[in-house]
Amino acid sequence: LDKIVQKAAPKRVLLTHLYPDWDTYKGVLHAPYLLAEDGMEIDV
Repeated sequence: LDKIVQKAAPKRVLLTHLYPDWDTYKGVLHAPYLLAEDGMEIDV
């Protein structure tokens, strides 16, 4: 995931449908990110 994000160079990443062990790996992603939550709405 980090390689894809580095290549795309987005301003922010929205993460959805994460596996339960995400907490173990969240230090790997070197980009600003939001974790999606049930009912979350985002204006684009």
